[in-house]
Amino acid sequence: MIDRQAKSFPHRRNSDGTCDSICPVCFRTIARHLPESELAAYESDHSCDADTLAYLTPARTKISFADNS
Repeated sequence: MIDRQAKSFPHRRNSDGTCDSICPVCFRTIARHLPESELAAYESDHSCDADTLAYLTPARTKISFADNS
């Protein structure tokens, strides 16, 4: 699992003046808050949902090519 301290959560400003905090791993909106400084508490508590991560992780497929020599 990725260390929460290593994540940098991008913030998106909304037309109503609030800010969204987006998880860079699972892409979920963690919190919407005004003022922006209060998002840090939500970010430090966030842990990505295993089902979301499984959905976002591509399946590992073994591809083999027949040797036509």
